[in-house]
Amino acid sequence: TVCIWDVQSEKLVHPPLQGHTAGVRSVAFSPDSNWVVSGSDDGMICLWDTTTGTLVHEPLRGRPYGISYVAFSQDGKWIASGGETVKLWDANSGQPIGSPLRGRTSSVTALAISPDSKFVVSGSGDGVIHLWDTVEQALCTTFHGHSDEVNSVAFSGDGQYIVSGSYDRTVRVWNASTRRTEKDIVRRFAGLGDSMAVSLDGERIVTWHNDDIRVWDVSTGMIVRGQHWPEHTAYVLYVAFLPDGLHVLSWSDDGNVRVWEVSTGHVRVWEVSTGQQIRQFQKVLIFQRRWPNLAAISPDGKYIALSRSEETIHIWDISTGERSQEPLEGHTDEVTSLAFSPDGKHIASGGMDHTIRLWDVETGQTACAPLEGHTDSVESVAFSPDGAYLVSSDRAGVIRIWDCATGQTICGPWRGDDDCVRSVVFSPNGRCVASGGEDGTVRVWDAVTGEAIREPFRGHTSWVRTVAFSPDGKCIISRGNDDTIRFWDASTGQADDVEGPRGASPQRFT
Repeated sequence: TVCIWDVQSEKLVHPPLQGHTAGVRSVAFSPDSNWVVSGSDDGMICLWDTTTGTLVHEPLRGRPYGISYVAFSQDGKWIASGGETVKLWDANSGQPIGSPLRGRTSSVTALAISPDSKFVVSGSGDGVIHLWDTVEQALCTTFHGHSDEVNSVAFSGDGQYIVSGSYDRTVRVWNASTRRTEKDIVRRFAGLGDSMAVSLDGERIVTWHNDDIRVWDVSTGMIVRGQHWPEHTAYVLYVAFLPDGLHVLSWSDDGNVRVWEVSTGHVRVWEVSTGQQIRQFQKVLIFQRRWPNLAAISPDGKYIALSRSEETIHIWDISTGERSQEPLEGHTDEVTSLAFSPDGKHIASGGMDHTIRLWDVETGQTACAPLEGHTDSVESVAFSPDGAYLVSSDRAGVIRIWDCATGQTICGPWRGDDDCVRSVVFSPNGRCVASGGEDGTVRVWDAVTGEAIREPFRGHTSWVRTVAFSPDGKCIISRGNDDTIRFWDASTGQADDVEGPRGASPQRFT
């Protein structure tokens, strides 16, 4: 389904829009916000009227292998879609414009339209980037440099540069005019605890390493003046761009949450346990170094939920630094897992008290009675892509799938490991669940029957901390306590490894 929400009231504008027969992979507004386009695994593209909630015309039939990306041109007259090929569509008539733009490489994994609508850039699974002329319907050039799948592409605001991110852990900047590599921004820090994020407009990149955060200007490849932020006094646990692209949020083991203004480097600081704002750059009492450290940002970037080895959950409004609710209290032992629902209205929490609780973000109250059934500490919770279901795992190795509306177990319990299952996650189409356990294996399960779909993926030499699907569902990423990250082909179980030094901080890849 496709859901359209009123940002102010946080309510649905229409009932969920139904037309696709498989998971929706991508949505985009037209420039005037009158239409919404959606692309799905069913290979169809639907164009919706945001006022009436109805289809503008019959669905556009793309490719049988699914549509991974959709985007509107700046004038709203045509749509670009990415799947097996790049294809352009007339928005009014629904007819294809010209022939499919086909590169001689693998399927499209990322797509963006230039600000003047004259070009489309696409990334592919083999690391190659294609630049297409939308007027001539021709390939301008290909950019080679990435050694793994390209997972994001974006044009700079003036359309002069293209920035691309890849699973090879590099960000590369390409000159769209000269069609040459402009510069590479490569993470050369040691340790898998480091990571990076790209702003939505593609003009800024943030990297972090230990207690150090830096913001890079994509057009120059240099650190933005005044944007070397060493103010945290301990390891940085979590960093992300807020959706506005103007702020970066970081959370550190020094007990501080900071929201940085990218343009100035000014920062607002909150102390984690009280949520009270502290004057700029003042250091606070460092928490006893205990695990777990749990953080989750709502999908709209409005709230952050935190819990740190305690029975309560703290939610703050990121824009103001003020509590949105009093602490959520109900668990009788430490909270061990947190997740926002896809619509941002609910939080799921699992605890050492063997229960799962669903919370209403707006009211701070529980949305239903505790979900009971686990007989050991709940180690992981994750929502299905449509928010209707929740998967959970516990320290005894048991996995369950719950109906969020009724609070009842609808699949399972089944044993996912001979010991603790540390992490579970739904696939992007909601049909599968991946799990990682203390036996060092990654397993894939049918989300309807709970049956194993294929043999366990073996390779880690220690227990698996975290598992995640790539956006296209073709790759499963696992982080092990053996200081490796492994990228598994979801269909075959073959893996590529990324190794780090012993003791590297664990990092969740999403």
